[in-house]
Amino acid sequence: MPYTYTYRCGACRTVSKHPSRLDARSTQTDHIRAVHHGRRPEDDRITENPPQYPGYELLTAIVRSKPALTVALALAAVLGYRIYQTLFP
Repeated sequence: MPYTYTYRCGACRTVSKHPSRLDARSTQTDHIRAVHHGRRPEDDRITENPPQYPGYELLTAIVRSKPALTVALALAAVLGYRIYQTLFP
């Protein structure tokens, strides 16, 4: 599963993790009915947590800097071609 979802109740500080948004929404609805008598607390929310695996931060940094990476690769290709032309006429 690439993402986990966390349901947090702002009133009673209940926290539960779920494999899908639908499961989190179901828990949220059941919790509101059972504990808060159908009234939704003010800070009630479902958050999406990114996957945690080695290198995830590096991968997201590369993806976020895609325009800068594209420019750097294009510049490296042009300079490399110029150096190749100079060395091997």
